Amino acid sequence: MKIVIDAHAGFCPGVLRAVQKAEKMLAHSGELISLGALIHNPVELQRLQQMGLITRPQEEPLDAERLSDLKDRRVLVRTHGLAAAGHEALRQAGAQVEDATCSTVRRVQTLIAEKDRQGEQIVIIGKKNHAEVIGLAGYSRKPLLIEREADLEGAVFSDRVAVFSQTTFDRDRFFSLAKIIQDRVRHATVHDTTCRHITKRLRRLVDFAASVDVLLLIGGSHSSNSRVLFEACRAVNERSFKIEGVDELDRSWLRPADTVGISGGASTPRWQLEKVRDYLLELSAQ
Repeated sequence: MKIVIDAHAGFCPGVLRAVQKAEKMLAHSGELISLGALIHNPVELQRLQQMGLITRPQEEPLDAERLSDLKDRRVLVRTHGLAAAGHEALRQAGAQVEDATCSTVRRVQTLIAEKDRQGEQIVIIGKKNHAEVIGLAGYSRKPLLIEREADLEGAVFSDRVAVFSQTTFDRDRFFSLAKIIQDRVRHATVHDTTCRHITKRLRRLVDFAASVDVLLLIGGSHSSNSRVLFEACRAVNERSFKIEGVDELDRSWLRPADTVGISGGASTPRWQLEKVRDYLLELSAQ
């Protein structure tokens, strides 16, 4: 059995920055509170929790009174970002806030706020209950959230519409839904706010998946990005499997003569990929 780790896999820049910021703060103080899961990777989160990271549910809408116990405590805003009202609630609660919002997400927040001030109706295409989408929606007075074509049935649009995407949403699905809106609205401007890094990784991963006999995609079960990447892999290689760790790996997927490719989502660190590789090496040696 030959085992190959995808050379382009590992943390995306935004996740890497957030994890490094968390590690640095934990090394300094020993306690750090994250509003919601810092990243959608339970294995990596467990490692950070062992260092002192506390994950607190992000109850929407954030309220200063409910957050009063965070006074003078260090709070990290996760990569997915936070609505403007959430930042204000933390400030009023007296929390010491460190912002790890992905720079790409922050740019989208700024653009949505700008277009909203200019009187354009804001449409956000993405997973409605995703933390990033909830945060983005908080920069517009009355945003319209679209996840699938059925959401467009009965939707009421103004004369001027600005369409945005969740950064990790499937790019082809985004443009397909945006085209329907453009056909219905006279002045609809589509802003391609999908992450360029993710788009580039997707293209490279598809080539990688097609080049191996078996593709193992390591990623969190709640990771939108990992799901998008896995679906793309499976489209070109039916022997593609998505797992969170070696405990989910089924030996029946593998054959002695296989070339097995290992890759991961944007929230999957290299050490997790190497752990799966080492496990497979042990299997092949038996």
